Amino acid sequence: YYCPLVLSVVTGVSLVVSLLVPPVGLSVIMVASSSIDVMADCRMEEWIIDSGATHHMTGDPKVFHGYKLSSRKDRVSLADGSSISVAGKGSLPLLNKFLVHNALHVPHIPLNLLSVSKITKELNCKLIFSADRCVMQDLVTGKRIGIGLASDGLYRLPMRAAQALMTAASQATKNREDSLQLLLRWHERLGHLPFGLLRQLFPDICSRLDMTMVSCDVCHLAKHVRASYSLSSHRSNEVFAMIHSDVWGPAGIPSCHGFQYFITFIDDYSRNTIVYLLKDRSEVPTVIETFIAYVETQYGASVKTFRSDNAREYMCQSVDSFFQKRGIVHETSCSYTPPQNGVVDRKN
Repeated sequence: YYCPLVLSVVTGVSLVVSLLVPPVGLSVIMVASSSIDVMADCRMEEWIIDSGATHHMTGDPKVFHGYKLSSRKDRVSLADGSSISVAGKGSLPLLNKFLVHNALHVPHIPLNLLSVSKITKELNCKLIFSADRCVMQDLVTGKRIGIGLASDGLYRLPMRAAQALMTAASQATKNREDSLQLLLRWHERLGHLPFGLLRQLFPDICSRLDMTMVSCDVCHLAKHVRASYSLSSHRSNEVFAMIHSDVWGPAGIPSCHGFQYFITFIDDYSRNTIVYLLKDRSEVPTVIETFIAYVETQYGASVKTFRSDNAREYMCQSVDSFFQKRGIVHETSCSYTPPQNGVVDRKN
């Protein structure tokens, strides 16, 4: 089916893009074209500045370099709802041996279309439309790089001017790539100097680039204090077989009963959480014994692994002796690596 979208009006004729839903194996390139009456007034020696065209198009196959037939059945939708095939694609040979790639050859369109979306990206410019002309202006320098004059409701650009613009687009892209490589080379030679200082040293090079998009992967990696931790996929398959524990405190204001700390126990299997209030960290060994006795009595489960950080209350002799008597493995995180005890740290 077709879904017509009216884009603009050219000499009383609506400029329409039709969305064609093709059968399997058929693709449609969306471009805009005016009526046959308007196209008849156009000459092959000029380019029409078209905001509805998604590609540069021409009906003259002689201007292509490296011409290739379309490998798929690409089609162009016209304003009357019909569609015509794209015969091929290729590069347009321009001045100074630069090429514009992926231009379309559409035999039944007797004019040349200059795509606004393409030229603004290739030239990094903006187009200013007025009643009698279309001015192309460089976004970085603000210089005027081309003018299309209005005639019969269309903005027309002579063939030579269009070729010069496309050449400038290719040259500008090449210059930006060369400038970027040169700037990064000096950045490395000067010991990865900040780009703000490089802008002061090389203003000419930086003026050709969007400095907000320039980055150095080595600098980003070097500033990382430590490598990121991946999420653990291991989970215990028994209730209370592994316990995560941590102590929080002291609180700025004690509770009514004088509690300033609390100790958290989290079951690795169910993520069930049990909290005990403490008045001092020295109560930790006693509370651990109370908790394990509670689990064994109330749930009939055995704690096999106890995981904590290296805090002194967990590393004392009384806790170590208790774990040895019960056959419990005590796993501790490495120093200054809280992510290893992240289950309970995130809870606290």
